[in-house]
Amino acid sequence: MRRFHIIIAVLAGTLLLSSCSKEEWRGVPDIGAERYPVQFLPYMERSRQTRAETGGAQENPLGEGCSFNMKSYYNPDAAHSQVFYDCVEYHWDNSRYFVSSPTYYWPAYGTLDFYAVSPVSITPAKTMDVTVTDGKADLIAASAHGQTRGEAVNMVFGHKLTKISFSAAGTDPNVSYEITSIKLEANSAATFAYPDSDDGAGSWSDASAPVYYEYFAEGGKLVIPVTEESPIPVLPAEGLLMLIPLQTEVELQVTYSVKYGDDQVVTTTKTVDISDSVPGKWGINNHVHYILRITPDSTPIIFSASKEDWTDAGEHDVIL
Repeated sequence: MRRFHIIIAVLAGTLLLSSCSKEEWRGVPDIGAERYPVQFLPYMERSRQTRAETGGAQENPLGEGCSFNMKSYYNPDAAHSQVFYDCVEYHWDNSRYFVSSPTYYWPAYGTLDFYAVSPVSITPAKTMDVTVTDGKADLIAASAHGQTRGEAVNMVFGHKLTKISFSAAGTDPNVSYEITSIKLEANSAATFAYPDSDDGAGSWSDASAPVYYEYFAEGGKLVIPVTEESPIPVLPAEGLLMLIPLQTEVELQVTYSVKYGDDQVVTTTKTVDISDSVPGKWGINNHVHYILRITPDSTPIIFSASKEDWTDAGEHDVIL
């Protein structure tokens, strides 16, 4: 079976959450005689990086135009903690660091914990209620605990959603096919909790009822020629789907036409339950790549599946 590597720019999507609250700095000791600005050296973990390669000083390590919101807690000692600031946006300074405006400075003693999230429409918190509206926006996050004042804090960001893509092939060499719609069912809202350790992935819980997300092909359709037997990538017109990796029942719905020569034989919509098609179900930082094998008749739906990390497209056969 051939594997297709699809390189597609992630287009702007929408994640709806509550707006940021006003920054806070309450009961924190003086910064001391030396002023150390709170700034960051963030990057995507190499195995998870798809937005942009971390490069030299002239490249934003999180991707062009990417910034993040930050929430911080001040820990004067091991037994106490309080909000240092809330929902402060950090942006790349076009050289090396991510900085804020206005600038915040380290307290003279104690440690800081940090919780970062992008896009900046999201309010960072140890647990965040996330709603995915169209499935076209990435969600990356990072945390750092027990940090002491110094030049900059390293933040390792990771993808917190599941990326979905498709390829398609026909099963009858005498007909051609036109796929006009692919819809995938997924939960539209859930709660994300940061991990207790800086290298953890976090977790999702409290999922809402599932809704359908549509994966539009370029030009509004994918044509599978009579002579083509290998799967063809369904290149998205609006970006890959990026969905909450928490689901119980999942359906895939495909609308397509079958043609002999120039004659349209039938247009049909087929639905398949793929809840158990991926072992362990979708996960954080997974890339699930479904291969659709289209039939011209009422052949029973058969499928098998696996999954890979975000950087590798696992192949998932679904017979329709």
